[in-house]
Amino acid sequence: METKEKKAFDLNSFSLIACETIQVIIKIFIDLFFVSKIYSCGASASTKIMYIALFYIIQFVLTGIPFLFSGHLLVRINKSIYVSIGAILLTATVLLVYIFGLGGESDLLTYTPLIAVIYGLGYTFFSAGHGALQGEVVNSEKLIKFSALKKIIGQVVTVLFPVSFGLIIDNLSFSYLSIIMIVLCAVMIVFSFLIKPKKKLDTDFSFKKYSKFVKEHKEAKKPLILAYISDFFRGASYDSIIVLMVLFTIRAYGSNTSLGLLTSIFTLCSIVLLLFYLKFYRKRRATIFVVPVIVLVSVSAIVLCITTSQVTVAIFYAVFTIFNVVLISISDARRRGGIARALSMYGQILEVNALCEVSLLLGRIMTLSIILLCGILNSEILLYVALEFACLMYVCFGISIIFLEKTLDDEGILILKNNLKKNREENEV
Repeated sequence: METKEKKAFDLNSFSLIACETIQVIIKIFIDLFFVSKIYSCGASASTKIMYIALFYIIQFVLTGIPFLFSGHLLVRINKSIYVSIGAILLTATVLLVYIFGLGGESDLLTYTPLIAVIYGLGYTFFSAGHGALQGEVVNSEKLIKFSALKKIIGQVVTVLFPVSFGLIIDNLSFSYLSIIMIVLCAVMIVFSFLIKPKKKLDTDFSFKKYSKFVKEHKEAKKPLILAYISDFFRGASYDSIIVLMVLFTIRAYGSNTSLGLLTSIFTLCSIVLLLFYLKFYRKRRATIFVVPVIVLVSVSAIVLCITTSQVTVAIFYAVFTIFNVVLISISDARRRGGIARALSMYGQILEVNALCEVSLLLGRIMTLSIILLCGILNSEILLYVALEFACLMYVCFGISIIFLEKTLDDEGILILKNNLKKNREENEV
């Protein structure tokens, strides 16, 4: 037992968590304060919303599409190189934000699409390598604990950094914060070079072989389809709601400190719920955990649309930030390599990852296009339409998770896993 523990949480695992933690900090910097910086520019509100939506659409397209062919490289090169390239590009993103921020508001808006390109590519390299490395570094029996540990550390970071960043911007400057971020990025690059997998999974990347595998193992088809559907609804809801929350909060409160403080307080509350989830969650309890979350988020969104004020914005922000951790935790454990490992499909992890990312991308573009239209058409109503549509997709996201968890409890899945395990053992002999 002790040996397994060491294998699960050695220097490689620690470096993976360190890299992802810093990547979370970069995401906080971009999603909260870079977006806030764009919205504080002197352009019209519709122009600023258009640039923000465009930033995310470009980023997500460059995050999703490359997964369709990046697997060919992942099976040929060291995956830690992918993580290192991603870390370098993410550092370049922060550096560009700093440089163009010094140039003034017009430069920042003009070069926002370029920043989106570099950030999207950086996240793609980092995510592709990081996701694939988990299968080689983390013991599959420790995956849930590993994912939960990452989530807890991520939540702690999300408590400490938003309010700290907000205070730094309001009391010092955005440029000062950018320099701090560049230093953190350099640390991430160092950790990325420390990841040296001890085992290599026998993986290939061929959608033709993947399709043949699914046809031969029909029990895997239903959970895989549900995983892709779940990712589609996740993309159509979660990411867009994050963008809309930032927009509504900036409009209601008008300061980076308020934005950071709200994020920190509500995330702190979410950690308590995350610990409760970790202790009591089982697949058979999915409905009990998921239904209250989607109901509370939907009701708070409806209230926000009926009457928009600092109070209703804070309520929606609180409900989503605190309770969303349940859905995202389940989703993170089941999507991409998680669902492949749950089905013992170790040889098809890269194909599953690619299809999950494309599903996520399609959902993201659908809802973000409404936000983009809001900016292009200068329509305030479309902003609320986007929020309600995203929340409807969030309900679908929760329901799809319930069905996925129930499917993974089916007897057919156990038979599939046993057969695949038997086949691997026979091949090894």
